[in-house]
Amino acid sequence: MNFTSNYKKLSIGAIALLSASTTIGGVALADDTMNGTATITVVAPTTDALSLTETPNIDFGTATIGAVSGVLPGTTDKPYTVVDLRGGSTGYRVQVEASDFTLKTDTTKKLPVTAMLLKVADSTNGELTGTSSDVNVLGQQGVVLTGGADSNGTQVSGDVTAGLTLDGTKVGSLKVGEYQATVTHSIVSGVQ
Repeated sequence: MNFTSNYKKLSIGAIALLSASTTIGGVALADDTMNGTATITVVAPTTDALSLTETPNIDFGTATIGAVSGVLPGTTDKPYTVVDLRGGSTGYRVQVEASDFTLKTDTTKKLPVTAMLLKVADSTNGELTGTSSDVNVLGQQGVVLTGGADSNGTQVSGDVTAGLTLDGTKVGSLKVGEYQATVTHSIVSGVQ
């Protein structure tokens, strides 16, 4: 038996085994580890941090003189969409005010409206609270939607319904034609 040859084979095998124990799958094992940190500071934009990006338009259809009574239902085309990029916890409210309805061809002629009613359903995710009853927004601001303290990001309200009430004693003397009102939607920071 050749002792020198077997010794060399044993020595080479031991070196290979030692080398394999300090690397696994070609990756060297660390003798020591240390953790660092990575940071980022998020700030709100300086403009347009709180905005209404979608508001509904309302169509009350066609009404016949003398046949107008009760509340005329309106059709709305979309819900409210609010974008809050402030990242805070102050919440907000959406207020609406409608002007008088005037004849498009003669703005001195007014529709005898006694109330324009809006009702907004809660958002499906629960972040926005609508109105539990109709809110009269004719000639006055009415709160129709509230965003809570954590309603940041993009939020979409539930369905919007509308109604129009006319003074029945004055509808017989109306001029025919299309009447139009301006509906102003405002978003205000803070929940009240």
